[in-house]
Amino acid sequence: MGAGMAKHERQLIQITDMIFLTSQFMGMRKDGTEQFNVCVRTEDGELTAMEMIVRSPSGMYSYNDTPIGSLESPEFSQYIRKFQAGPDLSALNGKPPPKDESELYQRVSEVYAETKSLKLTAKLLTLSEERTRRILFTTKDYTCETHEKIMKLFQEGNTLDEIAELAGVKRNKIHAYLPYGV
Repeated sequence: MGAGMAKHERQLIQITDMIFLTSQFMGMRKDGTEQFNVCVRTEDGELTAMEMIVRSPSGMYSYNDTPIGSLESPEFSQYIRKFQAGPDLSALNGKPPPKDESELYQRVSEVYAETKSLKLTAKLLTLSEERTRRILFTTKDYTCETHEKIMKLFQEGNTLDEIAELAGVKRNKIHAYLPYGV
């Protein structure tokens, strides 16, 4: 990455015809690393983020603190192979639209298990990301720090205003982090 790269400039590194690393350049992090998303090109030509990896100042990449080597290394090639065929979307093949909520929840759970991507699951099932996330909270297939914090505060009996203040979210966004039926 050159010193002349403008702030907020998007960096795109092509790995294969279908796989790219993308980064929104925001300057070096305090530890000198940069974050990249491993993206797969979908059938409609858009890039969909699959995972985040980190590049050290030495040019070595890692995923969840596990080294995966440099772009040219066999370790990096091995890491990338899992994206070569793209996600297995057999959960969608030939299936009619869900006829009720329980079937929808099951379908979202199945597709998320195959794609490992909330965004891609939402896109494939033509649902909003918020609805997909809430369904996955409900089926216990997905969680995040904000969801866990809000659930804990909710279970402790806090009011919506208290939860909003303690969790650092706007009151009208609390429901976006709760499972359905809560």
